[in-house]
Amino acid sequence: MDNANLNMMKQESHSLAGQLPQKWSAGKTSLRLGYSRCSADQVNTEFEVDFDRSFDAYGLVR
Repeated sequence: MDNANLNMMKQESHSLAGQLPQKWSAGKTSLRLGYSRCSADQVNTEFEVDFDRSFDAYGLVR
């Protein structure tokens, strides 16, 4: 028996970050925002072949 697995992957990663500082009479304030996203597409294919083993190496039936 022979077996082969093919695995194709495509990965993407995105991120966004921001900061907004503000000075007030009472002190300093800052706002921070962040967002991230990861995605992956995966395709998995398997091939399996089984050989006829009823014949030996010389072509004779077992």
